[in-house]
Amino acid sequence: MRRRSLIPAVALLGTALISSGCTVGDTGRVKPSLAASPSQATAPSDTLPSVARPSVSVPPPPPPSKLSEAFSTVAQGETVGVAFAPVGSGATGERAIVLGDDGDVAWSTSKVPLVIAALQRFGPSAQAQSQRAIEASDNAAAQALWDRFGGGDAAAQAVDRVLHDGGDTETGTQSEVTRPGYTAFGQTDWTYKDQAVFAAHLPCMPQAKTVLKLMGEVDANQRWGVQPVFPGAQVKGGWGPTVDGRYQVRQLAVIRTDRGEIGVSIGTVAASFEAGQQTLNRIGRWVRDHAAELPAGQCG
Repeated sequence: MRRRSLIPAVALLGTALISSGCTVGDTGRVKPSLAASPSQATAPSDTLPSVARPSVSVPPPPPPSKLSEAFSTVAQGETVGVAFAPVGSGATGERAIVLGDDGDVAWSTSKVPLVIAALQRFGPSAQAQSQRAIEASDNAAAQALWDRFGGGDAAAQAVDRVLHDGGDTETGTQSEVTRPGYTAFGQTDWTYKDQAVFAAHLPCMPQAKTVLKLMGEVDANQRWGVQPVFPGAQVKGGWGPTVDGRYQVRQLAVIRTDRGEIGVSIGTVAASFEAGQQTLNRIGRWVRDHAAELPAGQCG
């Protein structure tokens, strides 16, 4: 399991850090390393075990080299990555397609497993904060849910159980703050591949029903990437500054096609939050144009 080790806090970017990141709300595996989760500060804006039946998948995708060639054209030399996995309880990393970069800091996409864990543990009393955490990417609401678990290792372990239920046995939720002004969980290292696999399990997890509904009703600050071009797409954005002054912008999604559903994770590192949105809008259109070549499936 990957879990970021605790590192000494470093004062970076001063007041600018506190007003950037994911908010009322928030990037892929990018070097130089990324800045740590304001509780994911305001970007220029950011039940139980699954009982789903085996997935039903449509024919496998074409050789990744074909998609890779097409993707390199749309990527235009930018730091950008995508990952896709067919929806179904049998989704695994081996069935995923990864193109370009493979992700890094989760930012507010980490709120999805956190909210699922909170709703499982605390039930209706967590509903209002869960809604704000997903729809508005409200960091204070997500932090309050984290704190209800006791924070630290206890909260991280609760989120890890949800990740495991969702097929991601590689990711370890960051348990301690690694950068002042940002949440611990938002700084979780989450590759696009592992996130796509998790997304592919969500429709098959009874405990994820509520969070998927919320992901279908996100506010305008998250309506980019695949959301504008896939009607009914369920999405959660994440964004925040890197240590070199750029912005990581990423999105977890479940999209529907006429061949089935696809778990998606896309992300980029750009000069600003707005530039990152524009890049992911372009990538979203590319996903739409190549949807017939991507691995799709459904819950049995």
